[in-house]
Amino acid sequence: MLINSHKNATNHHILFFLWLVGVLLISQSTAYSFNQQTITKVNITSGPLYITPTKNYVEFHVQDNGNYGYADLGRLDIVDATGTGAGWDVMVQASQIKEVVEGEEKPNVLPSGSLSLSREGAQVEKGIGAGPRPVWIGENSTEIDQTEPVTILSASKDTGMGSYTITFAPKSLELNIPDTVIPNKNDRYEGTITWTIVQGPS
Repeated sequence: MLINSHKNATNHHILFFLWLVGVLLISQSTAYSFNQQTITKVNITSGPLYITPTKNYVEFHVQDNGNYGYADLGRLDIVDATGTGAGWDVMVQASQIKEVVEGEEKPNVLPSGSLSLSREGAQVEKGIGAGPRPVWIGENSTEIDQTEPVTILSASKDTGMGSYTITFAPKSLELNIPDTVIPNKNDRYEGTITWTIVQGPS
């Protein structure tokens, strides 16, 4: 994650990398066809359950006062081709953002609660084979750099099958920068956002 200018400048950018963790679940069922002379066994294998972010990193635009930065999280693509109707949960977790300085063993780390995800203005669009839409869970704005993943979207039993596109608003990620942190163009910051989709709602 790179910072390209001084904290008080308006053209201040932070690069924050996103990584994906997906849970692929495959189940199997068996159907039988009978007649007087033959028995035919047919194996039917269901498809995967997965989530894909459309961005590998996001860029924060820091406000004039240097205390807040906003970024566009982009879009998430979700596919449930399992055919089970078991539903699923989408969870998100961010690591604490840390400053990486060569030669320093203890980098500066932004405190927990510095990064929030807002679902204000987010859209859930149905795609191919989609059933009823999943529902949002929790508050409109959620701190995601915590010790445990946060569930933000859930498909109950017999919903969530097919494909969906989740589109977030342009300022969906908010970074709260403490007064004690004064980044400049030579600073480099690193962090990770992990998305996980798990079969069966909690």
